Amino acid sequence: MVLTRSPSKTSPVPSTPTTKRKAPEETAETTAHFTPCKLNKLEFTFPSSHANKPHIPLNPADSTMDLNQLADLIKSNTVEFQKLSTDLKTEILGIKGDIAGIKNEIKVVEANLSLLVETKIQDVVSKFNSLESNLSSQSSAISDMQTKISCQDQLISELQAQTFHLKNNKNC
Repeated sequence: MVLTRSPSKTSPVPSTPTTKRKAPEETAETTAHFTPCKLNKLEFTFPSSHANKPHIPLNPADSTMDLNQLADLIKSNTVEFQKLSTDLKTEILGIKGDIAGIKNEIKVVEANLSLLVETKIQDVVSKFNSLESNLSSQSSAISDMQTKISCQDQLISELQAQTFHLKNNKNC
């Protein structure tokens, strides 16, 4: 709503011949508080969707028509707002559904990863136990071989000693 003031149409107070004092001069600053104002037509500005009638003047002659136009604009804006609100609600529900779906997918992936990790851990532990038992059996096999080699070395030493005695007895 735009209110404008018109300049004052009153003339300054004339000085009277009986008094020697001169009346103070009136300026815009001194008379601004006391100047009567005249209201121009009231104007409303509406959104750009109503570009065909950007300003609707309100004056007494066609105020009923202007109020009806204003009511129609309010109704159309209300309908547009309700449509946008419904569209927005639908879009929000769709996004919420998408988010719920993504959350479910994340839970499935987490469960699969958890199962996979558990399976891999069990596989690694199983392989470790298998390697440990193989190492243990190989260690005992190596120990048995060392014992046999040591027995064979002792037998070879005894045979060499007997061969040496036999050679010496034959030469004598």
